[in-house]
Amino acid sequence: MKKKLLVIFTFFITISTLAQAPDLINYQAIIRNTEGNLVQDANIGMRISILQTNATGTAVYTETHVASTNTNGLVTIMIGGGTSSDDFSTIDWSAGPYFIKTETDIAGGTNYTIVGTSQLLSVPYALYAKNGTKFTETTEGLEYNGGDITLTQPGATIKLTSPDGTVYELGINDNGQLSVPTSNTSSTTPTNFYLYGSFNNWDASTALEFGNNVDPYGNFIGMRYFDAGTEIKFLAAQNESIVYGGTGFSNGELVENGNALTIPSDGLYRIQVFPSGGGIISYIIESINLSFNGTALTYGSDGVDFFPFAFLPNSTSQTGQFNIGGFSYGDNLGDLSLELNGESITTPTSASAIRLNINFNCSFTYQYYNN
Repeated sequence: MKKKLLVIFTFFITISTLAQAPDLINYQAIIRNTEGNLVQDANIGMRISILQTNATGTAVYTETHVASTNTNGLVTIMIGGGTSSDDFSTIDWSAGPYFIKTETDIAGGTNYTIVGTSQLLSVPYALYAKNGTKFTETTEGLEYNGGDITLTQPGATIKLTSPDGTVYELGINDNGQLSVPTSNTSSTTPTNFYLYGSFNNWDASTALEFGNNVDPYGNFIGMRYFDAGTEIKFLAAQNESIVYGGTGFSNGELVENGNALTIPSDGLYRIQVFPSGGGIISYIIESINLSFNGTALTYGSDGVDFFPFAFLPNSTSQTGQFNIGGFSYGDNLGDLSLELNGESITTPTSASAIRLNINFNCSFTYQYYNN
């Protein structure tokens, strides 16, 4: 009997507009087969559709991708950057709601299996601002005069939804005092994540805060050099009110009061945390490589921390970018700070080495050592 092939798709619709290409949405997913095993280091075929109004609505945009999973089964694509006969930039994001339908073929072809449809709960501001509906007159209690927006109905409030799904209602009383009470809608997912462990003597007050939606990552992201045997856990704040362990080193789900994770070998690690709603929080931990202008960085120590660096040719300048875990970084402002896809760096002839400084929240600077 022929076994029907399904694809188990743990997905993270994590939205971030890219500075270099504002008409793209970052989409990441973990691919598993019918046995629940990761589909690792494989080429897969994907078809993405943006549906309007409901989960079975009209597709206003469809594209295909041939993408590759990594050793953790993670695939990353940019919605809006695939092969399509449609125009992504013409989507009217104000005419939602919108849903994302994902279809995949783990063999890399076009024999797609429909995986599911999920509502796109937030739209990147840059996309909405570009194509969203604009108003120029008083409509349903809302007035716009070209500069100011006024709620004309007495007692009107503004409802805002935070990244974790909590709805906040902004109001004002007759004395001009603002009130920001929360609604009954809440989420068990923290709004921030922190890392602590044996590397900081399990001191929650000095736990490292993850970066949030730092391009090109549409999730919580952290990077740090760890010694082999280092134990780590996750926190919801810089205290031990909520402590998470994990279910496996390379990838798994965070478990409240779960086991610590142990770093297997010395090196720089990239840690990604994916809150996917309903209290489910997945993570991926992987060692990454660094280079400058194609030369791999090695590690030195200042007696406190390890840092990556590369020696430079004597009396000769080089022009290139840093590669940090597969992404290119340069310096747009010449201020020794790095930006994703920034301008290439030209080293001074007096420099004997270049050092990369990595902050845990994935901001980067660099410096030179002179002869």
